[in-house]
Amino acid sequence: AGDEGGAARWAAAADARWAAVEALLWCEAEQRWTDLSLAGVEAGAGGVFDAASLAASPFVSAACWAPLWAAPAPTPRTLAAVTSLASSGLVGAGGVATTPLETGEQWDGRNAWPPLQTILAEGCLACGGSQGASLACTIVASFVGNAAAGIGRDGCAREKYRADAAAGAPGGGGEYATQTGFGWTHGAVLCLLRRFGWPPEEGRAVAAGEAGDA
Repeated sequence: AGDEGGAARWAAAADARWAAVEALLWCEAEQRWTDLSLAGVEAGAGGVFDAASLAASPFVSAACWAPLWAAPAPTPRTLAAVTSLASSGLVGAGGVATTPLETGEQWDGRNAWPPLQTILAEGCLACGGSQGASLACTIVASFVGNAAAGIGRDGCAREKYRADAAAGAPGGGGEYATQTGFGWTHGAVLCLLRRFGWPPEEGRAVAAGEAGDA
């Protein structure tokens, strides 16, 4: 506290990072942000890539909307991004799927990872206007309800759940069995309950840090 110089430096760094996100990652055609592909691109001196040589990745994932969580304030772009998330096909009955691809890998379709649910719900609430608040409550109701169904049936939390149904079915895929009693599921569910209440309501939802758990 009281380090005004340090606070100014960190604020400037945050502004610079957000400007870079907007300049390099925003996809106007899709009305969302995107990853950059490093395929076939060689780093220059000091391992630094030339931004002009990087192409937008064609793959869609829930991470494309993660900048909503990092945005400093609502803007026309964040409002547009909420609309594109709502129509992306990723928001399911049990949460937001990681990607639309069903590859059998754990980071792809049908799996709803708890940290992503929190990032997207908080981002939609903070920077998505009224539509964002409504979508945030939809995400919370879907995912928390899904997790609650699974905990009630199995007696434990899972590290991830199926996004396409709200019956508490654990997610799957990848190189190991879905883990039980997973800490980030507990944390995500408790965070979302504290932020939005249950059932989630737009009127009592609070931004990150305003519920005493920042």
